[in-house]
Amino acid sequence: MAILASVDPPKRCIEALTRAGEYDNALLQTGVRMFEDFIGYSNHVGLFTEEVSVAGEGLGNAVQGFTHVTMISTAFHLSRSLRKGHA
Repeated sequence: MAILASVDPPKRCIEALTRAGEYDNALLQTGVRMFEDFIGYSNHVGLFTEEVSVAGEGLGNAVQGFTHVTMISTAFHLSRSLRKGHA
């Protein structure tokens, strides 16, 4: 089974868009959409694995702590940006 990608780069991209979204609404909206899409790669109890296959299956180590820490950070920054009225 081919590996689509490690989950690390997409979550970093989402965090960057979220932070840039404080200055550009279009970037914030892109970050929100990517965040919502990324959540779809969690398992049945909302946890993430280390990698995602082409078919969208979780591969590698589960539960991946670094992924969860970054998702919490991203959710915090999204919430902060959205509360500031940048959406």
